[in-house]
Amino acid sequence: MKSTKKGSILFLLSVLTISSFSFSAGASAQLAKPSKPQGTTAEWKTDAPEEEQALSAVEHGGNAGDDQLKNIARTNPFIHILDGFDQVWSMNQPTWRDGTALTEPGENGEVANYGDGPTVYYDGYKNDPTKVVADQKTFANTEIRDKATWEANIRYVEQVTNDRTPEEALAAYYDDQRDKIYSMMDGFGPLANTYVDIVNPKTNVIRSVDEMDELLEETTVEDESQGMGVWEGTKLEDTLDLVDLIRFRNPSSSNPSKYFYSSPRPYRMNTNGEVIEVVDENGLAVWDTIGSGEGTESELPSGGKKETGERNYQQYETKVNIIPALEYVKRIAEDGIGKDGAFPSGHTSAAYLSSFGFAYATPERYAEFLTRAAQMGENRIVTGMHSPLDVIGGRIQSTAMTAYAYNLEENQEVLDKAYQNAGDVFGALAEEQDMSLYEFAHTVTEDYTFENAYDEEAWEDHEANKAFYREKLTYGLPQTGTKVYLKGQKFYLKRVSLI
Repeated sequence: MKSTKKGSILFLLSVLTISSFSFSAGASAQLAKPSKPQGTTAEWKTDAPEEEQALSAVEHGGNAGDDQLKNIARTNPFIHILDGFDQVWSMNQPTWRDGTALTEPGENGEVANYGDGPTVYYDGYKNDPTKVVADQKTFANTEIRDKATWEANIRYVEQVTNDRTPEEALAAYYDDQRDKIYSMMDGFGPLANTYVDIVNPKTNVIRSVDEMDELLEETTVEDESQGMGVWEGTKLEDTLDLVDLIRFRNPSSSNPSKYFYSSPRPYRMNTNGEVIEVVDENGLAVWDTIGSGEGTESELPSGGKKETGERNYQQYETKVNIIPALEYVKRIAEDGIGKDGAFPSGHTSAAYLSSFGFAYATPERYAEFLTRAAQMGENRIVTGMHSPLDVIGGRIQSTAMTAYAYNLEENQEVLDKAYQNAGDVFGALAEEQDMSLYEFAHTVTEDYTFENAYDEEAWEDHEANKAFYREKLTYGLPQTGTKVYLKGQKFYLKRVSLI
């Protein structure tokens, strides 16, 4: 069984957790077993701020659940923690950023609706097909403020989307279309089949490698909790209660940040990171049509829905190669840019939010869960839907959201029960094999019994996991600021332009 040692529930930032996790696959039973994640006991002292600072994410994260406060950087700490992005690429709209767009009418005489993004407020319409592109002013006020970082960001997407293998395309397709919690299950490794037997998760999204080169005329949206299956009343109820808390009950939506920054998707950008719409000889936007007939929605047996029918897509100058099977999944042209913000990546954020809950309850697989979440982020780039900056933003935001949840006094019982529950359930299996839980959690026993793009040994190389995860912290983008050396650690961090 696990150690029941208690400590403060100060959340460990994911960058430190996986880098300092010293166990490796195949560790012997003599090694100390991982204990419940704890905060550091060291005191960190800094000079008092010279001016008023932003709201703390840990103390004021609840603002992200308020209909008004969640839309503005100064009141939503999860937006503000990402505000370095504005120094890389900016909408360059002061009234949108400071919130006065909520009360002051724009060019169309209307105040902004932050749930729609900036398009309606500034353009007055959503891609009116009778208007020449020059009149639409879509992205007209934007500014690339860090050219080196922005270009490196888009060129990484170009390289990955043009060099991906069919197998990588299929895995990325699954991470796009399947429930995010379902995708994170394979982080359990040898414990995964037991998890599946208990909660019975399902997926309706099953494709082949060959289909990735087909223009599939449907979009599938799985229910957002399919990876949790039917968990209430099961042996893992307390563990899944924590995952449900972080993923759904805690303020965890990435939409306010997406609407606030409203940055372009990679497939809207050229090699220089510019948004240049394709137009005809009359200056009218060139649209592509996929599918036919009236739009339809049909329910899926395990939850969610499938959409089909005609869709229109505006065209842009780009070298980004979206997986053909996902072309239909892009936002339709009529939506404009308001609902299609790229930064931060919502899929990446959801993956980390899901993984943090699983990892807290099962620290024996902490490093593997974080690696799996990082793979979800990379797969967002493989699809062509997101860029490195989007993925980095999703990781940072979800880490702050989880820190808020972990530090609320009313959540401490949920945390304690989840840790104890996972230790009891999985620990009993380990005892049957005369192993420690850590050893059992790193001993491959059988093939996965559920639909998955990865096999049961995918995350078993600790050193490979660590190298992959560290590289995805910054994606090798140009750095600014000062190197930060952490005492007692064998690595250092640089402050990225984004943060």
